[in-house]
Amino acid sequence: MALGEQSGIRILIALGIIGLFGIITFALAAATLGTLNKRLDDLNQKIDTLNGQISSITGPLSTITTTSTAATTATTATTTTTTTTTTTTATTTTTTTTTTTDTTTTTTTATATTTTTDTTTTTTTATTTTTTGNPEA
Repeated sequence: MALGEQSGIRILIALGIIGLFGIITFALAAATLGTLNKRLDDLNQKIDTLNGQISSITGPLSTITTTSTAATTATTATTTTTTTTTTTTATTTTTTTTTTTDTTTTTTTATATTTTTDTTTTTTTATTTTTTGNPEA
C-alpha cells in the first residue's frame, strides 16, 4: 500500500469515528428531549385535573381577582352648649328735702337678667372603602 492511501484511509476512519459520536450525541439529545416533553405533558395533565377539582368545589378560577371589603363608616357627634347669663342692676336714689323738715327718700332698683343658651351640634362622618385587585376591571 502506498503512503498516500494509508493517509486517506486514516482520514476516512477519523471522519467515521467523529460521525459515529455525532450520531450517538444526536440520539441521546433526542431521547432526553422526548423524556422532558413527556414529563411536561404529564404535569400539564395533572394541573388540568387539579384545576377541575378546585373548580368543582369553589367555582372556576380566574387569573384576575378583585377583592372588595364593605365600607367602614365612623360617625362622631359633638354637642357644645354655651350658657351666658347677664345681670344688670340699676339703682336710683332720689332724696327730696322740703323746708318743713320733711325728707323723702325714694330708692328705685331695677334688675334685668338675660340668659342665653346656644347649642351647637357637629356631626362628622368618615367612610372608607377598600378595593384591591385589577384596577382596569
